[in-house]
Amino acid sequence: MRALDPRFDLLASVSGDFALLFGKVDRALELYQENLARNPLDPNALDTLGQALCAAHRLQQCLQTRLTLAELHPEFEAINYSVGLAHLLLGQFAAALPAMQRESGENYRLRGLVMVYSALGRRADSDAALKELQEKFAPRDAYGIAQAYAYRGELDAAMGWLERAYRQHDAQMLYIVADPLLQNLHHDQRFQALLARLKLTERLSLARAVRA
Repeated sequence: MRALDPRFDLLASVSGDFALLFGKVDRALELYQENLARNPLDPNALDTLGQALCAAHRLQQCLQTRLTLAELHPEFEAINYSVGLAHLLLGQFAAALPAMQRESGENYRLRGLVMVYSALGRRADSDAALKELQEKFAPRDAYGIAQAYAYRGELDAAMGWLERAYRQHDAQMLYIVADPLLQNLHHDQRFQALLARLKLTERLSLARAVRA
């Protein structure tokens, strides 16, 4: 794409996606910031930058980016979940709860509540939300269920649901390397084997794709 048109508007965004795909978070941040500079009000540019900031553990900046997106585009998909997640990662559990409760997407709301209730020590409420999430969304949100289990520290269950997401060809699986909710799985040999099956350990392929 760069060879065809160096000014191609989507180049920074697409290259950032490739970088994040392989866990090259700092490079993704550079590219997403470049994309946002070109499109300062674009909701997708704000969303991807927020995703990379959370992955880089620049959590206060992540939260501010999410809040800006919520202010400019309150209808954006899963925006309340994203705000709640930033609060959650910052340890601001009391602020995370109302954000998750406001989320209109039921699957996002439930997975968020599983995590926030767990963080608040409300185990029964977390279990109830997890049960409902599984009953309603197991066929199409195995990845979200895996995130919820991983956050709760139930790593065997998290890996089981990631395997299910892999079999379901869940597109969210492409970003498991950079997902901050799954970092406690990184040293698990089963997780590394899953990355190999997804070919997310072939960093040379990333370098070629970004230069293309």
